[in-house]
Amino acid sequence: MERVGAGPLFTESSCTGVWHPWPLEMTSRPSVLSRFSLQHWRCSWAQSGSCGEDMQYLQSTLWMTFIVALTALFLLSRTVKKSKARRDLRRAVARDWTIHEFLNSREKRRNLRGLILLQEQTVVSLTNRYTGRFDAAVVHRNVDSAVLDVVLERKFPASHIPECARSEDIFQAGLYALAMKERGFRCDATRLAVVYCLQETAEACLNQNARRSCWDCSRGRFFEREFKPNLVLKQIRRLNEVWYGKRKPRKASTPERCRPCPHGKSGRCNYAVA
Repeated sequence: MERVGAGPLFTESSCTGVWHPWPLEMTSRPSVLSRFSLQHWRCSWAQSGSCGEDMQYLQSTLWMTFIVALTALFLLSRTVKKSKARRDLRRAVARDWTIHEFLNSREKRRNLRGLILLQEQTVVSLTNRYTGRFDAAVVHRNVDSAVLDVVLERKFPASHIPECARSEDIFQAGLYALAMKERGFRCDATRLAVVYCLQETAEACLNQNARRSCWDCSRGRFFEREFKPNLVLKQIRRLNEVWYGKRKPRKASTPERCRPCPHGKSGRCNYAVA
């Protein structure tokens, strides 16, 4: 068999992965495109064992990269969402107004611009028959309504700061938000924030007249959750069943739930595990 020109000449008539010589009747050198046909290379590469493994490795790498990117975007979106309460607390301007003044004073309304930080105040829920006193709340006013942005609850444990927000503390902040909702505040995007700081640390800050805000202190922990009125109402109904004698209370699963309760320490609670 005679070859025309330099180098091996191959046919693209087969995709078996084996290169075949050109027919004898070819008297001129084939073009580069015909010699190295894309189809021929694709067939040969796909049927090659090592190339097949490379393709699988490439596909696996691409999928892993895609999954990691999606996970990073998800975590980033949660971080941005979680930072909303802290951001609002930083931006808010403290005012010594009562809730009634904020809602009803025409003079206050004319001066309302941006976020307002209301300090510790008592709130009452006539519908659910409870009263409480929040530590701080961030509010603002739209053209047609008052909006509750954040309810802040401070906690000062004696020796241990929890790794995550306690459900009862989030529920307590939710009670304040629910009472303010009854007062006429819109709570579509309200956040419930809880700050934990050791009593020793808080006392040192007071003695030093530190101007650092609790939500910016690196020695404490800051948590926030979305305010869900229906969930708070569901928990209220469960508690009312106990308070009004419809069912007996269930024992707490851990001593930590009973330690803060004065009834357990005094022995007046028969269900305490602390």
